[in-house]
Parts: sequence; C-alpha cells; structure tokens
Amino acid sequence: MLGQVWLPLLAIVEPKDEHGLTLRFLDVPALAQALMRISPYRVLSRAVLESPLTEEDLATLSRHELREIRFWRPETVAEVLFNDWD
Repeated sequence: MLGQVWLPLLAIVEPKDEHGLTLRFLDVPALAQALMRISPYRVLSRAVLESPLTEEDLATLSRHELREIRFWRPETVAEVLFNDWD
C-alpha cells in the first residue's frame, strides 16, 4: 500500500486516550496539503495507515526490522511506522 517509501512521513492523529494507548488517525485534507506544500513531509491518509500489511510493504525492510515485525506482530501499516517498540 505504501509503494515506494518517501521519507519523512507524518500522520494526523487525535490526542491519545486517557491511558495513552490508542492512536486514532484522521484525514484532514487542508492540513495535509498545507504541510506538504511547506515541508518535505508526506502526510499519510487514514486508509493507507489502517491498511493491512502486504509483502510489498515488507520487501525493503532489514533483517532486524523483519525480526521485530515477527515478534510484535503488527497488522497495519501504521503499527509498523508509528510503533513504540523501542
């Protein structure tokens, strides 16, 4: 779903819940367009972030990154990109 990786990446989210555990991704087109016009950032859509991981998404990852994915078992693109495993 990501295709060619273009870094740096951003996502627009609501503040975390009271437990600090959940990121809720938002689509705010005007904000995303403004950020991409004035910065080198690519703002990912909610659809991309919530999409299931594919082999294509994992194709360019290092052996270490793949080992982390096998251990943590993320299910979506967002869980890989915006993880707190470290």
